Parts: sequence; structure tokens; C-alpha cells
Amino acid sequence: MRKKIRILSIIITSAVLCLFLASDIFPKEFPYKDIIIENVTRYREERIAYQHIQKQTSDKLDNSLAALLIIEDNKLYLLRDGYDDPSAVKEAKWFLDTAGTMVGDLFTNKINSKPDYIRITHKKIEVLKKVNEEFITKNFGKFFLNVRNALIQKHASKLKYLMRNRVEFNVSVVRKRLSRDIFAKRTKKRKYSIAICAKATDDTVYYAEDSNGDGITETFTVSISDGFHWGFHSGPNILFIYKNKEKDIESIIGNLTNIAYHGTPEEEKEMMKKFPKDSDIIKKFKLEIPPEGTTTATPGASTTTPGETK
Repeated sequence: MRKKIRILSIIITSAVLCLFLASDIFPKEFPYKDIIIENVTRYREERIAYQHIQKQTSDKLDNSLAALLIIEDNKLYLLRDGYDDPSAVKEAKWFLDTAGTMVGDLFTNKINSKPDYIRITHKKIEVLKKVNEEFITKNFGKFFLNVRNALIQKHASKLKYLMRNRVEFNVSVVRKRLSRDIFAKRTKKRKYSIAICAKATDDTVYYAEDSNGDGITETFTVSISDGFHWGFHSGPNILFIYKNKEKDIESIIGNLTNIAYHGTPEEEKEMMKKFPKDSDIIKKFKLEIPPEGTTTATPGASTTTPGETK
């Protein structure tokens, strides 16, 4: 009985959350903050998180930044790709504002899959900090990419499992027709955005989105409400990939929304296997054609001919 109540609770919670994330009523912008060790709420448990943003959302937030955070044995390891010194950005903005010059993109260092920042602390006491792309890529570049890809692949695989069992996990998929450019030809194929949301039995929430209708998932988030974050309203706390443009990450998450809507290969195979036979349907619904020269009675109709009495 308790198991049934738990499953029902998961389904209801998942449905509400998915509607919140994918509904037209709510904005698609996610709140987020850069991962900063001082703001991490817990460091006594083993943890791994990855943040990846490639979209201008504010002139105060880096628009091309990736960060891998690992917490192990009371040590915190933070590697960044596309790091811009906040103090240098702030100073450059001040000079431009003072000169009355229009402020452009002040975050000049972009993601290139070569980490350029590393910081290690024991609890929150700093042990090492270095900002040097050549040194960090040479010594930690392979580590950064391998751990990052393994983390993304793990959760992409988990979401695909939920899709294959979408009825049990109440996977929600929302497909929305996008507005067409007024100058576009009427014969041009319409585009649709697709968003998917699912909640696993361990309360982990998955969300993926193709917002521009190009068939490629560019946003993929994974979070769990366990109190861990790196700042108040810091966004999803396991995986936060927002508006991805990197081909290697696309190769892992790019098809998530497409197969969510059209079905996974495993689902198609299972459906074909269990699809009913036409002969069984004809027999079950009594659709057999009677032999020529015979008649069949229809429900409620009289079985006597005019002039006859029963």
C-alpha cells in the first residue's frame, strides 16, 4: 500500500513540476549563478556537478562558462572553461560607462573545451588556485573532459531509461509550434519546440529542451531537492547545460527531445512486438463477414419476417 502511495505521489509531483517547466505560462529562463566554492552549502559529502552556459542572460553574468565541481574527502576541486576574471570585467565596464561608450560583450574568454582555471580547497581553506590555460589543460584537460562527459552520459542514459518506461514514470512531453518569420516562404516547413520532463524514483528531476525547433537538444538539466546548491537560487544542482553549442556535448544530449517525442528505438521494437494481430481484432469485435446467403441479426433487431409471429 505504501509503495502504491509513493508511486502515485511521484507521478503527481512529476506532472506538476513538468507542467511548471514546460508550460507557456512560465518563462524558460533558468535562474543560475556561477559556481563559487564559498557559496557551496555542504562539503562533507561526496558530490559532483557540472554547469555549462552559452547564452547572454545578463551583462553581469558570464555568457560562456563551464564549471566542473567535485567534492571528495572534504576537498573541493573546481575547474572552469571560459573563465573571465570578474574584477577585470567590472573594471572594464566602469571605464566604458564613465566614457559614455556603449557596453558590448565584456566576457571575452569563451568555452573551448580547454580548462583555464583550477581551484582546490580543503573544506574551505584554499590549497591551490591557478589561472593558466596552457598549464591547466596540459595537466587536467583530459581529466576535465573525461569526467564531464561521463557525468553527462550517465544522466542522459538515465533519462532514456525513463523514456522507455514513460507510462510508469509519467514522462511529460510538450510540443509547441513556433511562430514563423513573416518574411519566410509559406512553403517553408514549420518548426516545433519540444520539452521533456521526468522524475525518477530517487526524486531526481530531468528536463531537456529543443527551443528553436532544429531537432537538437541544447538545454539539459538534472537536479534533486536535497538542500545542496552553490548559492541561493543557483539553478539545477547536478547538471545545468544551458543553450549548448559544443559538438561533443551535442553528441551526447542532442537527440533527447527528438526521441522523447518520436519514441526510442527500444519502444518502437517493443510496440511492434506487442502490436495486436488483425485476425484477433476482427474476432474480438465480431467483424467477420458472414458466408454469402446468410444473415446476421443486429442487436435489438427483430429476427422475424413480416407476417410471422413468434
